[in-house]
Amino acid sequence: RTGDQLIAEFTQLTQAEAEAQGYVWVTTKSDLQTAINNNAKICLGADIDLTGSWAVTPEFSGELNGNGYTLSNLNNSLIYSTTSNAIIKNLKIANVTITSTNSYTGALIGSENKGTIDNVTILSGNIITAGFTGSIAGSNSGLISNIANFANISGHYGSNPIGGIVGWAKINSQILNAYNAGHINGEQSGCSAGGIVGQTSGTTTIENVYNDGSISGPMDNNANLGGIIGGTLSGTTLKITNVCNYGHIYQSNASAGIIGYLHPSNLGTISQAHNVGLANAGIVGNGGATDVQLIDVANYYNNTLANNFNGSITEASYSQQEALNMLAGADNTALSSSTTLAQMGFQDGSSLQLTVDGTTHTIEFASTDTLQKVIDTLQIYGVTTTVNGSGALTFNSIGKTFSLAGELGNYLAAGANTTTT
Repeated sequence: RTGDQLIAEFTQLTQAEAEAQGYVWVTTKSDLQTAINNNAKICLGADIDLTGSWAVTPEFSGELNGNGYTLSNLNNSLIYSTTSNAIIKNLKIANVTITSTNSYTGALIGSENKGTIDNVTILSGNIITAGFTGSIAGSNSGLISNIANFANISGHYGSNPIGGIVGWAKINSQILNAYNAGHINGEQSGCSAGGIVGQTSGTTTIENVYNDGSISGPMDNNANLGGIIGGTLSGTTLKITNVCNYGHIYQSNASAGIIGYLHPSNLGTISQAHNVGLANAGIVGNGGATDVQLIDVANYYNNTLANNFNGSITEASYSQQEALNMLAGADNTALSSSTTLAQMGFQDGSSLQLTVDGTTHTIEFASTDTLQKVIDTLQIYGVTTTVNGSGALTFNSIGKTFSLAGELGNYLAAGANTTTT
């Protein structure tokens, strides 16, 4: 996906059509501020630049129809919280720049969404806070659907949970049809960070979501990191269906492609959950839950499906070579010498550690480098690498012993054929 569109189709209204439906037609920053403060039924008629100060409305109970237009240069949450009857839809937000030492922050909703948010895309930006933060809302107990996020989120100032869409999914939270491509960085020790949700409690429903963003944590590895959910609290009942993680998960002992930490008391099901990205485990990183069912789950990165998990597992599978093919690009295209590291899910500075006859060499690559450049680099140290027509790698060292490590090295070694002659 690219961050220039809304997920769901909708009909853009003219001013006459909007006003006939009872909307207040809004085209300026000042009019938008007034309409939100008045809890009006709002329809945007133009892109609006929100550069400068923005007074956050404490609670919104009206309706905001973005009508396909974009709010840009927001430096604070648009709204602090919503009531159960509030509706926000068909909206794009670009160039969000929020830096706050406080918790409970989101580009759209700072504290809690209790209403309905549908068809919203966060096009770009950076949000840096103390946690309870997501691109859409700090927390959610309502319905969030058809969402895409391309903004980066960091818990630089605190250890509270952060997520690509929602920081904390509370009781009766529903998140449907959501996508995250932003980098999620739980910098502080003890943080829970997830590609979709940082932390859950109560009954939480997550369906049809996909994470493509990398997740990182503190250097002491004391964090819960998950491609979909960072961690769950006691009393959580999960209803998770059709979720997939492609993002790489770094720096945590409790990390997994789907859920970093699954509390022992949790209930529910995780079904049709697939991990492709780099992670310690595919589905569950830690926790010891006994009453959660894993159904039709797969880990394509390595052969560890779950760590410290005591619930039931049915229809599980692993395929390292399929991971290589899936990460290579759209439509499961196999790796080729022209595949870039970015297509394989790596960022600038990704490292490969090559040990040849006991000597270790650490080599960094740019995201624009191709697999051919990696192959040429290995050749310098005496390791010949070939890629066959189906995308499988073969390493051949002549008279030398060698091994690969580091994020890129582990990735390339997964499912490869290695020979030493």
